[in-house]
Amino acid sequence: MYQESFHKKNSDSMFLGKSAEHIVASYLLKNKINFAEPEVDQGNDWWVEDINDRNKVRRAQVKKVIAKIQLDQEIYDTQGKEVYVTKYDFRFQSSGLKEKPGIVTSNIATSGGGISRRQYGPEEIDVFYEVLVTPFRELIFEIKAEDVPVGDDGYFKQSKSLVLDRVQTQPPRRGKDTPIDIRSMLISEQYDARLIRANQDFFFPPEQPTIMEFLS
Repeated sequence: MYQESFHKKNSDSMFLGKSAEHIVASYLLKNKINFAEPEVDQGNDWWVEDINDRNKVRRAQVKKVIAKIQLDQEIYDTQGKEVYVTKYDFRFQSSGLKEKPGIVTSNIATSGGGISRRQYGPEEIDVFYEVLVTPFRELIFEIKAEDVPVGDDGYFKQSKSLVLDRVQTQPPRRGKDTPIDIRSMLISEQYDARLIRANQDFFFPPEQPTIMEFLS
């Protein structure tokens, strides 16, 4: 019997496989958007038809959103309370050591035994499809390259940690990136029927009475 640990820290990356790619592929096909996988790895996972101009294609990468429990820095800074919330890592680069500029291979072994991965920037990727997949929900976010933070080296930053269950009210601190309005980038959401049945007031909120009902 397989005895490896099924710890949460492993399950995010080990047991989702190509689920994100399949979810995005299904979304594109249902909406009659053509896409193709390049034979030569140039950084983008797919070529995706631009729905605003059918004669153009966009270079797309598909990434999995990773959930993490973190200290809410905003509450800690303003109220001094340690409150831990779920944040979501929207990743824009593969994990691993950065390659030096000018190296064009995708993955190379380093002298320390690790893997050096090529980093990408706005000149190589047009759009990211970020997928949050759990047993009860599937969310797809479409983030254009111009909305992704870029480092001083001209590459996309590794990731951006975002909160999905509440609106951030504090302006970004000095030196921090401009917040991403991630809710406006949600293009598809699907929920398991069990989740909907257990939270009917959320999915089907009761109608609020209006002043006209009291006047009639």
